[in-house]
Amino acid sequence: MDGLGTGELLMIFIFILIFFGPEKLPEFARKLGYYYRKLNEYRRFLDEEIKKGYLEAEKMVTFKEDSDKLKFRPVEKDELYQELLETARELGIDPKGKSSVDLAREIREKLAERDGVKSNE
Repeated sequence: MDGLGTGELLMIFIFILIFFGPEKLPEFARKLGYYYRKLNEYRRFLDEEIKKGYLEAEKMVTFKEDSDKLKFRPVEKDELYQELLETARELGIDPKGKSSVDLAREIREKLAERDGVKSNE
């Protein structure tokens, strides 16, 4: 069943003509055209939204694949870690065996103590 044939369309037209009458047929055709255009607008809108979602998902998959190939430098050679080490030493904190997160937390606590501010943790 590929769609409506000529016979089916003729039967529908005769039914509409009998049901609505010849004087209401132009109004019916206008409304039918209006709703058909609206339906096509909604379809195009949905197609665009689906395409946008697909492209976003494709970007995320590409990003995931690229992130798997990233090479990270050891933390000890990172410039931020070196700055944390220097600051910790200046504040009298022993940085031996501590991660950058631990150092940053201790530095924040030490500065809060020194300045008389209560720590948020």
